[in-house]
Parts: sequence; structure tokens; C-alpha cells
Amino acid sequence: MDGLLSDGCLLICCTNIKSGVNMAGTICIHGHCYQPPRLDPWLEEFLAEPSAAPYLNWNERICRECYSPLAWARRMDQGRVIELINCYEWISFNFGPTLLTWMEHHVPRTYARILEGDARSLERLGHGNALAQVFHHAIMPLTTELDKDVEIAWSIQDFQARFKRRPEGMWLAETAVDTLTLEALARAGIRFTILAPRQARAVATLDGAHLWPVDETTLDTSTPYQVNLPSGKTLVVFFYNGPLSRAVAFERLLADGEAFFQRIASHTGSGLCSLATDGESYGHHFTFGEMALAYAIHRIRTDVHGYELTNYSTWLEQHQPTQSVTIHELSSWSCVHGVERWKSDCGCSDGGHPEWKQQWRQPLRRAFNYLRYYVDEQYFCKGREVFVDPRKALLEYGLVLCGTQDADSFLDEHCSSGAKDRDNRLALTLLTMQRWSLASFASCAWFFDDIGRIEPVNALAFALRSLELLQQSGGQDVSPGLLEILEEAQSNDPAKGDGIQIWKERVLTRRMQPLQIALLTAGLGRTDMSWPGVDVFFANQEKTAYGWTATVQIIWKHTGVKEVLGVQYQDGSEDENMRITAEDGISLQLKDLEERSRGYLCWVTTRKTNAALWHNGLAAAGQWSCVMNSFGEGQKAPLGNPGEALPGLVWFWIVGDTSLDPEYLSWLRHFLGENMFFSTMLCTSLREYVLDLLNRETVSVDEIIPMISRARDVGIKPYWWDVQNRVWELRKVPGMDSLAGWVGMKI
Repeated sequence: MDGLLSDGCLLICCTNIKSGVNMAGTICIHGHCYQPPRLDPWLEEFLAEPSAAPYLNWNERICRECYSPLAWARRMDQGRVIELINCYEWISFNFGPTLLTWMEHHVPRTYARILEGDARSLERLGHGNALAQVFHHAIMPLTTELDKDVEIAWSIQDFQARFKRRPEGMWLAETAVDTLTLEALARAGIRFTILAPRQARAVATLDGAHLWPVDETTLDTSTPYQVNLPSGKTLVVFFYNGPLSRAVAFERLLADGEAFFQRIASHTGSGLCSLATDGESYGHHFTFGEMALAYAIHRIRTDVHGYELTNYSTWLEQHQPTQSVTIHELSSWSCVHGVERWKSDCGCSDGGHPEWKQQWRQPLRRAFNYLRYYVDEQYFCKGREVFVDPRKALLEYGLVLCGTQDADSFLDEHCSSGAKDRDNRLALTLLTMQRWSLASFASCAWFFDDIGRIEPVNALAFALRSLELLQQSGGQDVSPGLLEILEEAQSNDPAKGDGIQIWKERVLTRRMQPLQIALLTAGLGRTDMSWPGVDVFFANQEKTAYGWTATVQIIWKHTGVKEVLGVQYQDGSEDENMRITAEDGISLQLKDLEERSRGYLCWVTTRKTNAALWHNGLAAAGQWSCVMNSFGEGQKAPLGNPGEALPGLVWFWIVGDTSLDPEYLSWLRHFLGENMFFSTMLCTSLREYVLDLLNRETVSVDEIIPMISRARDVGIKPYWWDVQNRVWELRKVPGMDSLAGWVGMKI
């Protein structure tokens, strides 16, 4: 597998002498950052994935373990942080649009560092570090020509909206490629892509003459190649070094930053050296892997031999291909059988269950292709009634998805003159139907070892949403044919059964109909809610003996469709949890919600409960601290039980609003050491408070340091990661070097 995983890669490229300058080598590090699409296709919110705990979902967990650390990568000296490096400023990288959309809304500071990294590289090199990626991470050789064009067009539109420039290169999902895919890239104006060495079939002179065969052991990966396409267009391909890639993936090279640098340096020479490995290795798969990368970046920048960091576009501008290459059709970097991993039981999987079979892959792809046929048929049949040019409208719908164009102006531009509200709703429904059908083809649905995993189930949920919209737009119900195919897809887990059982038990239960949405909103304690995909309003509320009645209005944002239903809400009791009943008699309780929705409720309400506990503790401590802050002679424990007031008492001690005698401090230190819930609450509160003080217009270091000192007296030692980030930004502020020492830094 060349050490590659489906959800990301890191690519390191080394070249030698820049024209006329005596250098050891020019190095380019590329990170392919991808996560499977995880959002709920109705709410368009990211609900709970329990396996990612203590984080809400895997996007959040991997961002915390990998993508954010790469944005503030630590360089250490004797246990102290001496430099924070934004790796995105120094490496070439790509993020999928679906992942960046999540990051923009949920981790905006990390998202901003990614954009900043590209902008600074553009200023330094004349070309930005960021590359585009096909929109839904679909296996491009297995898609239609139209779908290739849509995936590429939407990706370019999203990239331009974020990075304010056109992409020069594009990452293909799993580097899966064929000539038609390269034609689609060239047709869209993409200059280059990156492939695995085994994907090269033969090398020739630039004009295609004097052809000679190659394989991954004989291909010269030190130079880029030109692909001469049947259309007459050309595209540049970079290949990476397979042995060097495997060294990082399987020889634990990231355990030693100096060894990592030396291995890279040993492969520099007179041409280009590319190293490709799993991007999530840098912090997610290998803890502190981003620190090894930060160290390597530092060594490359400062080594006496004169290495230089660059990116692909800059290098290509200075070193045009001198040879051409032909590729192996239908090939990829993570399947030795080509692209069979995404359509058959070829034997490739993640290795978690070596005895399991993947015969389910073929019917799963057939099922999605079956639905895709009817989606396209419906889109172009109905689309001719509302769009001036249905194909053009589909290709440019990415402008709406990325926020460059609002839906109203898009409809004015693409719909027939005189279109009514009903026509506009139909147009948006058709486009949204296409969007979710395309999303179901994300490569991760086939990459692993069973149809019952979260990735195939997510893809099936996207297909269900597309199927619903197909019917809402006036199309036929094609679910019987879909299920007939899915019946052939057998899970390796007998309890999960076949595709039909999974569809009924794990996919249909995800459907967020108006009543489920109303119950989830009420469960959150809200009478109105704006989810990314739907707005919810409770109106005409009237109290009853056990709750209230209301009219619920549901507005689907991406289609403009509105639904209204009357409900009766009943508060929870000792016998059952809250219940909501529609006018037609259908009734739901919170326990009836699907697992991810229940998990989301748990995640939100737990935080509310903890916040209330903290607030109540502060209030109680503020009222009674004057009589509970000292021990008498021979006293070994506080009178009574401080209960929820205790964290507040400690907090007032930390911020300097109360005093405690040594015996009470000693008892508190012991108590907090054995009560991790209170200790964690205080660590989080102190870290957030210090960060807030550092974000104010005027920063008082003299106010912060005593608090940290007092916190240590009772054993409160927060993880200062984001505080360190802010201290580094403020390192030139007078006195900041003193604070740095208290949070584990030397600046």
C-alpha cells in the first residue's frame, strides 16, 4: 500500500540546485488532508460519533490531534517550547472542500492559519502552497464525464472563494487516475497533479517518441513528466519516492526529528525527490509527529548546506518537464489492483480484520450508480423546464455552495425568465438532489473492510437524502430497485445482516423528518433553531397541563421548501422522557431519536449542566467563603461538605479574591488530586480565563503570573496549548518572556 491511508497523506519533495546557486537541495513538503464527509444530510450539522469521544465527532478529534498542531507546531529545547511554526506556511498542502467547510465554522483560528500559510507562501515564492482537491473525494476513473467536470468545477470554485486565486494543481482522491480524468483536469485549466511511481507505465521523449517501459523500481522520480493527452492538451505529473515514503509510514521515522531530517537530506540530489505518507501521521497516528515536522522544517531552513523550501508551482515554473510519461489506466496509490478497492473484493483493506471479505463493495457501487442514473435523468428532464442550460447550472452551483453567489442571484442568472417561486424551489431541489447523490461516492465508503462501518452508512444516508429529493421533485420511487441490489451486499458481521437490513435499521432511522427535527430542537430547550440545513420556528405556543402545544414551521434552506405541522409537547416525568406528538397522532420520545442525535443532545446538555454547576459553585463560594476558608487547631477536613461550592472556593483563591490557611490548602490539594472532575473543571476555567486576559487590548502579565502560581499551590496545572499560541503571538510585548516561562516556553 506504499504506507498510504485514505484519509490523508504527507508528501515531501526534494530538488537540488536552483539555477546558478550552490545549494544542497530544494525541498517541498506536501500534506494531503482529508476526512470522510460526516455531516447529517438533513440538518447539515455534524452530530455525535461516539467512537470519537471525548470529542463530539472525528473531524473535531483529528483536527485537535493533527490539523491544529500543524498550524502551531512546537519546536522544543529541553522540555520548553522555543518556536511555534505554522507548517502550512512552509509545506505544500490541500484540504478537501467538505473538511474546510467544517473547519471554517468550528475551528476558525486553525482555518485562518491555513489561509495565512498560503498567503505568506504566495508572498515569499510567488505561488501559494495550497492545492485543490476533487470536491467529494470520489474515485474519478469510476465516474462519468459529467461527474468529473462537476467535481473539478466545484472544487475550483470553492478554492477560489477561500484562497482568492485559482488553483494550479489538484489532488486526485487516492491518486486514482485514467486518461479521461487527466483530460478533465486539463480541460479545467489545472497544470499538474501528483501520482505514485507504480502508476507510470512508460517514459518517452517530450514529443512522445522513443518510448521505454518503466516500473516503480526503474522510474526516475527526480523529475516531473508531461502527459500528452489525446485532445492535444498536456498536463504535468509529479511522482513520489516509494521507499522513502514507506520509511516514514512503517519505520517510525517521526519518533526522531533529526533522523527525519537526515533521511530527507540523504535523498536530495540533482533532481526532485518526493516523499508521500499519511498526513494524519503527523499528530494523529503518531503523537507529536507534527513536532518532528517542525524540527525538520527548522533544520532545512538553517542547515549550512543551503537547503531551500519551496512548493510545486514555484519549482515547476523554474524546471519544466523534459520527458513525457504514459500512465497505467485505472490505477491508484492505495490499491495494487488499480481501482478495484472501490468496486470489488480485491483483498485490499485497512487490515483490521484480515479474514473478512469485501464482496459487498460491488453491489454498493452498483446501487449508487443505479440511483445516479435516475438522478441524472430526473435532473435533465425536469431541469429543462426551469434552467436555461441545466448542465451549466450544475457546473456553477458550486458558487452557491461556497458562498460566492447567493441562491437568488444564481436563480436569476440560470432560470428561465418568468420563473415562479414553485419553479425556483424545483430548481434548488434538483441541484440539492445532485449534490447528495455525488456525496455518496466519496472514496471512504469502500476503503475499509465492512459495509456496516460508519463510512458506508454515511454514504447510504446521503443516497437516501438524494432519493427523497428525487421524489420531491416529481420523480419516481426507485428504492425497490436500489434495495434489490443492496440485498447482495452482505456484512461480515452477522448481526448487521445484508444491505437491506442496514438500510432499514441504520439508514432509514437517520431520516430527519419535521417531527424529529422539532423534538431535537425542543430537547435542546429551544423554541427556534437555525441549523446549517434547516430553520425551525415554534409559533402559537399555548400552555397545557403537561406541557404546551405549538405550530412548528420547518424551512429547508437549500431548497426553499417550507413545512408546517401542529405538535403537542409533553415534559418529561419519572415514567418517561419528553414526548412530542403530531396532529396525525404520530408520537416520539427522546429515546426514539437516532443514536447520533441522542449523542448530540447528550453532548450539548452535558456542557450546559457543567456550566450551571460551575456558575452555582461560584455563587455559593462567593456567599460562604468567609466562613469556610480556614482550619482550626487539629482540624483535618472542612466542616460539613463543601459540595459544589468547593470549585468556586478554589477559584476565588486562584484569582486572589480570598485567602486560605496552609492546612486548608493542603487538604484542597489532596482532594483535587483524587477528584479529577473538579480538577479538570478548574484547569479548563483557568486556561480560558488566562486566554481571555491575553486577548484583551491591554495585557497585564503581572495579573496573570500570580494566578498561575496560586493554581500550582493546589495542583491545578492546565494544558497551556492555546495559551502558548497566544503568548507566541505576543512575544514582543514587554514582560511576555516572564509569562512564557510559567506556561512552558522560552522566547
